[in-house]
Amino acid sequence: MRIIVFVMFISFQVFGQEIVVSDSLQKTNPIVFYEFYGGIGGGTNGSMFFAGANLNYEFEKSNLITLRYTGFTSFEREYLYIGYVPFPIFTREESVLEYAFLYGKRYTFDNKSLSISAGISINDRTFYKYSEELNYYNKFDDINIGLPVEFNIKWFKAEKKRFRAYYGLIPIGKKRVSFGRSIGFKIIGNFSKTTYLGIGLTYGFGWHKKY
Repeated sequence: MRIIVFVMFISFQVFGQEIVVSDSLQKTNPIVFYEFYGGIGGGTNGSMFFAGANLNYEFEKSNLITLRYTGFTSFEREYLYIGYVPFPIFTREESVLEYAFLYGKRYTFDNKSLSISAGISINDRTFYKYSEELNYYNKFDDINIGLPVEFNIKWFKAEKKRFRAYYGLIPIGKKRVSFGRSIGFKIIGNFSKTTYLGIGLTYGFGWHKKY
């Protein structure tokens, strides 16, 4: 997580410098972007929610590398009846913190991109088992290796424009820049002791293609 924060800081520094450099240098911008995401899915232990962040770098011939940090949480649903009215109660059954490195391919088409990646991850897993003797949920911890995968489709600006802050409402600076936002969909998964697969929304910042 510290690596992601550090690179985000460097990215903002570069963004500030990009505003003042010449147009000829702006054409050589790298393809670097970070994003935040969240969604729902299912896995070995039933329904789950996930949220996370990643840092992406694309180099020649559409090669993409990704550092990914994701938290997955699965819940067991029970019902509490008050009279004849059921009220759902969610009890946390398992949570996984994933630290992953992925490699894949990314293809850009004007104002959108498609990418698919796979890699290796370290999964910090916490799960609970009910003890009938103690009438209590015991907590267990486990660290294992996983196979992370993901598929993305994103939309971003097709050409250089003035950067806008506060949800795209307030323009910053007078020059058109390549730094911008993205929004899209992500299919995400990890195959390990606990397998999960989900779909969610992504929102990101960075340089999404060469402008």
